[in-house]
Amino acid sequence: MKTFFKKARYLLLAAVAFAVCLFPFFGKAEKSVSASAASAPVIEIQRFNADITVNKDRTIEVKEQITVKFLQSGLTMFYHSLPIEGDRYYDITAGCEGNSEFSYYVATNPDVDGFLDINCVGGVEKGRVWTYDIGYTMEIGADDVKNGMRLDVVGFGSAVALHNVAVRMHFPDALQSETVFVGKYGIDEPSAANKVQKTLSADKKTLTLQAEVLELVYNDTYHERMAEGITVEFTLGKGVLDEYTKTRIFTKDMWKIVLGGVAVVALAVGLVLLTRKKRELITVVNIKAPDDMDPLQMGKLLDGTADTEDVTAMIYYFADKGYLNIDLSDEDDPKLISLADELPEGAPAHQKTLFKGLFAGAKWEETGKTFEEEKPQRRLTIRVSQLVNRFFEYSKTAKRQVPTVKPMYEKKSVFGYVCGLVLAVLYGLLTPYFLSFNVGGGYRYALGMIFLLPVAAIGVLGYLRENYRYKWKRKKKLAIFLVEILIATLFSVLFIAFFASYIMTGWEKAVVCAGTFLPVFIACGALSRTEKYLDALGEILGFKDFIVVTEEEKIKFMLEENPQLYYKVLPYAQVLGVTDEWQEKFAKITLEPPTWYVGVDFTLFDYLILSRCINRAFVSALMSAVGKGAGSVVGRSGGGGGFGGFGGGGHGGGGFGAR
Repeated sequence: MKTFFKKARYLLLAAVAFAVCLFPFFGKAEKSVSASAASAPVIEIQRFNADITVNKDRTIEVKEQITVKFLQSGLTMFYHSLPIEGDRYYDITAGCEGNSEFSYYVATNPDVDGFLDINCVGGVEKGRVWTYDIGYTMEIGADDVKNGMRLDVVGFGSAVALHNVAVRMHFPDALQSETVFVGKYGIDEPSAANKVQKTLSADKKTLTLQAEVLELVYNDTYHERMAEGITVEFTLGKGVLDEYTKTRIFTKDMWKIVLGGVAVVALAVGLVLLTRKKRELITVVNIKAPDDMDPLQMGKLLDGTADTEDVTAMIYYFADKGYLNIDLSDEDDPKLISLADELPEGAPAHQKTLFKGLFAGAKWEETGKTFEEEKPQRRLTIRVSQLVNRFFEYSKTAKRQVPTVKPMYEKKSVFGYVCGLVLAVLYGLLTPYFLSFNVGGGYRYALGMIFLLPVAAIGVLGYLRENYRYKWKRKKKLAIFLVEILIATLFSVLFIAFFASYIMTGWEKAVVCAGTFLPVFIACGALSRTEKYLDALGEILGFKDFIVVTEEEKIKFMLEENPQLYYKVLPYAQVLGVTDEWQEKFAKITLEPPTWYVGVDFTLFDYLILSRCINRAFVSALMSAVGKGAGSVVGRSGGGGGFGGFGGGGHGGGGFGAR
């Protein structure tokens, strides 16, 4: 299971790296837009016609005709930018009659966040004039006008003036009110008679707007000269437009998303039922470690990994065996004193490696006189602070050498667990990907892959909870579970707020998040340990029960036979995570000093002193190792030419440009 654990960690690191790689795409600069606006124009908009139909279901059908003259050479396309912050677009089409080289595609704006570009390619040599037919359907993302809407019928942000503007709007019922704004912001300046001519049909269902030219004006928001736009704010009778719940919650795609989510959750549950093998864990109470295993062996068998605290516990183990003494005269930096040149021949390989690593950088030091010869005795000694790189490397080797029961988990259960995670990522990726087909123009949304990051994080944390189930205390396991929920919640909020808003509504995205994260939590239930592993685990937990539940009176009786009982069990209590419980049992008992203690004024030994020092040494060694292999992360930057398209005070609209 160690291999799987490593793969899980690598998966999490890969997900983080993937997110780092995506980062440049979420911080695109707007400098190229500013530069373009300030330079000589590359196109001229000779005519702009728009036919806009507002439907009862709150969809807005838009058909535009834009006549464009190209003023410079070296261009490849004309484009129309649609603002996508909260608005949804689909069925985007484009055409250019008489242009045999014409093709089009839809893509996010390469220079400015928050815009979707309809890119019209081909035949854009200097002096050419083309009329582009562009159509799309839009759904606005918010009810900012009661019983009505505020729409940018002519977008703001073009870096060239718009000539011969004509807009015709069709409504499902008679207008109750309408206000037309024109200018640099969209809602700040009501239309002047000499700027926009407004005509309302007799039945008040058709509104026509005309302007000879929408000129460039200085925009204080973007600090650029941009073409004026037109915003129409209107209201209809109560009940003419469908309710928000029908148009934004119970959408035509919602049932597909819900059905897909239910299917994924059902598959995850099915995988758990098929791959999980439920077995009863039987504990056998022991008053000593089963099979005379050392703390490092016990720690690795308990959770499948050998941790730093398991290595620390081995120092006590060696001391209890008579292989070394511990001098705690300096509590900030204890000294280890070797009592053996090497471990006995029959000692396990990992013990020999670890003991050798402890004194790899030691020096000879006089430690006192022998009783027989009355002469100074020389021993290898080393300070804990000196246990840096060399001991760190020896301990890694020792961890690999520790024998354990394999496999830890049933292969079928691991398969079910991994499949559950894969299902979650696929649902989060493919749902917005397939819904992006609705946009048209060959547009594909692949950023659903970002679900890999939170799914991997929650999957690894869930695996750790299961792995350390019998070592961690209930509060710690609960804390990890709450962190998993927090990750899912935070990512869901971010996804709903910032991703794919022009493809799915917020409610649809909420269902996608639920359908992605529920299988992850369910999949963790598939993990089940092997029968052989549970048998060994039962003996270890029986020893843990002895440490936790043995009464004080019985301990006093046992101390009469073995005065060093406290120190003998101490390293195992550390590995099993019940050191506090073991210490509490001796709070009112007077203990003899440990046989391996060197120092004066002995008090009840606090294992935290040595553990803290060893952990500090490990961190120092790890940071040193990382520093030697440190690299650099290189991002990318880029830009584009042409003009951006900015929205005004309403929904829709957008500007025009060429690259």
